[in-house]
Parts: sequence; C-alpha cells; structure tokens
Amino acid sequence: MILINSFFTKSFYMMGQSLNTCLDCSYCRLIGKEQSKYEQLPSSINPEFRKLPVAINLFYGDPLLQVEKTVEYLRLLESDNHTGPVIIITKSDMINFPDEYFNLDLHFGFSTFGIDSKYDGGSLKILKENLSNMKNDRKYKYHYSIEFRPIIKDINDSPEIIEEIIKIAKLHNISIGFCGLQVTTELNDYFKQNNINFKPYDGYDFGLKKALSREVENIIYELSEKHQVPVFRKTSC
Repeated sequence: MILINSFFTKSFYMMGQSLNTCLDCSYCRLIGKEQSKYEQLPSSINPEFRKLPVAINLFYGDPLLQVEKTVEYLRLLESDNHTGPVIIITKSDMINFPDEYFNLDLHFGFSTFGIDSKYDGGSLKILKENLSNMKNDRKYKYHYSIEFRPIIKDINDSPEIIEEIIKIAKLHNISIGFCGLQVTTELNDYFKQNNINFKPYDGYDFGLKKALSREVENIIYELSEKHQVPVFRKTSC
C-alpha cells in the first residue's frame, strides 16, 4: 500500500515545503496559510509520473530562500531518473544557487512585478542580475524565462512598464509568461484589513481567474510583435 502525501495543481506535481517567512509580496495568496510539506516522489505513485512537470518549493517561501532544500529535491528527482520538466520559479538572488550539473530537464522562471514597488518583494535589479548570471556566469546552462505577474490595474500595467520587461527579455532571447491577479476570499479580506487598494479590471470581479483587460492584453501582444519576443498568456504559481 502506497501512502499518498502528494500535491497536484493543474500545471505541476509539487515537491517542497513552506517557510515561516518569504519576500512579503502584498498580493501573495499564500499569506497566512498553514505550512505545507510534500516530499513524495511522483514515481512512487505511478512510474509514469516520472514524465510529469514538477515544481520545486512553490509554496510560501521562495525556493532560493531555502536553497539547500531545493537542491535536495532536485537530487532526489535526479536519482529517480525523472525525465519531465522540473521548474523553479523565483525572484530571489540566483547567485545563491550552486553552479552544479543536474541530470534533469531543469527550467528557471524569473518572476517579476515589472517595477520596484512597495507591494513586491523583488526588484528589477535582482531580475537583471539573475538573467545576467544565467547568461554569463554559469558553467552549466539551463532553460530560463521571465514570469511577469501579477499584472494589476493601474499599478504595473502601463505600456512603458510592459515594454521595459519585453526589452529585457529581448536582450536575453527568452520568452515571457504573464497573467493577472488571482484573489481568494482570504486574500481579499487581507487587502481590506491592510488598506491595499488593488482594483479589478472593468467588467471583472476579483476571483480565481487571473483576469486582464483586453486593452492590456493587446498592448502586450503588440509590443511582443514589435520586439519579436514570444509571450504566453499563462504562468503557474
């Protein structure tokens, strides 16, 4: 009998643990959630699950704030001959991640809010340094892209902000995933209690759908075409 202690999302099989602290992004839907820990290898449920995409430490607590544990999960997947994509989504400093070989289909998604903001725990400086680190400073190369999220009405959705992120992606010849803001009931209550004045786009309500206005989407697609940068209306977190 197999003890199932696993976590699936619509995009990933999840391995990881949450921390008591993170980067304190105001829009994080994991704020105040109970701590999580899921360490079961996907193949222990079904050998075919070695082909699944796996996200590492995508709970509360950025994966590069717990580098040793993140590397431990990567080595477990490696020793299990996992062949599916393995994803690390982060906005922390990539210099903390060891320049080592992993026999995995390893991908890094560098998350950005698009601007330096009191609502966000990352910065454009760290994003640019992380991309430079991946391009120039590492012996072992892995796939990487930009995760532009969440895009919030009147906060980080101007054409100027969008074009800056697209130009950064162009410089590194990488793609961008983007999405709007997902708001649970608990997170909406948190906004009200902390006077965080986020607004949904006209014609939409806050909810689990990461809604963007058609206008903002069109700006993204137009600038994507202008700079010849692939963009995808999908990120996973």
